[in-house]
Amino acid sequence: MTTLRHHFSRYLIAALVVIGVWQAGEGLYIFCKAKVAQELIAHAWTASRASGAPVRPWPWADTFPVARLRVPAH
Repeated sequence: MTTLRHHFSRYLIAALVVIGVWQAGEGLYIFCKAKVAQELIAHAWTASRASGAPVRPWPWADTFPVARLRVPAH
C-alpha cells in the first residue's frame, strides 16, 4: 500500500510540475507575442510615414497603423 501511495504522489507531483510549466509557458508566449507586435507596428508606422502608403505590420494583418498616440506624462 505504501508503494502505491508513493508512486501516486510521484505522478501527481510530476503532473503538477508539467501543468505549471505549461501555464508559465503560455503566459510567456503571450508576453513575447505582444512585445513583437509592438515592434512590428512601430516599424510599420515608420515605413508608412516614409512611403506615404499604408504598410501592414505583418503579412496576414488586416489592418495598418493610421495614427500614433502619445501621452507626454509617460
